[in-house]
Amino acid sequence: GFPDAKTEYLFEAYLYMGFVLTRQNAPLYEVNAAFEQAVKMDPKRQLDELVIPPDLTEKFNAVRDQLVGCLYVTTEPIDANLMVVQNDSIVFNMATPTVLCELVNRNYQLLLTKEDYEEQFMPLNLTAGTTDTLFVTLKPSLSSSKQKKGKKSAWGWVARGGIVAAAAAVLYKTVVEGGDENLEELPAPPDRPSQ
Repeated sequence: GFPDAKTEYLFEAYLYMGFVLTRQNAPLYEVNAAFEQAVKMDPKRQLDELVIPPDLTEKFNAVRDQLVGCLYVTTEPIDANLMVVQNDSIVFNMATPTVLCELVNRNYQLLLTKEDYEEQFMPLNLTAGTTDTLFVTLKPSLSSSKQKKGKKSAWGWVARGGIVAAAAAVLYKTVVEGGDENLEELPAPPDRPSQ
C-alpha cells in the first residue's frame, strides 16, 4: 500500500537532510546516514530525476542500492499465492513466479498458499543489497483428496486463521522503527513460591 502521512514526512525530512548535508560538504557517513533513514522509511520510493539534480540522486541511489535487495520466488506448482508480511502488514501479495524488490535489510515472513496444497510459512532474512532465489515445492494437502469437488471445509479456514494468528504473534514487535539499541529488557518472572 501507500505510505502513511508520518512515513511520508519522515522520508522527505531525511531526504532533505541528506541533500543539505551534501551541499554543505558534510562527511560522507553523515550524508549516507540521512539517506539510509529515508530509504528505511520508504524503500520503494524512487526520486524524480527530472526535478532533483543528478549529483543528489546518484548519492541517494548509491545508498539505496546498498540497502535494498530483490528475491526471485518460484514454486512447484506455479501460480501459488505469495504474501510477504512485515510488522503485521502485508508488503507484497502476488502469484508465483515473481520478483520481489524494494526489500530492505529486515526480517520478513513468507506465506505461500495454493488450493489443494499445504500452506508454507517461513521466515526470510534478506541480506542488504543482494538478489537471491527461492524455490519451494508445495506438498499436496491430505484433506483435499478427501473433500468433494466444490466443497470447502471449515477446517481449512480455521487452519488459515491459526497461521495468520501465528504470523501476527511472530511479527509483534515492541520496537518501532528502531534497532537492537532500542530494546527494553523485560522484567524477570517472579520467583516461584517454595513448598
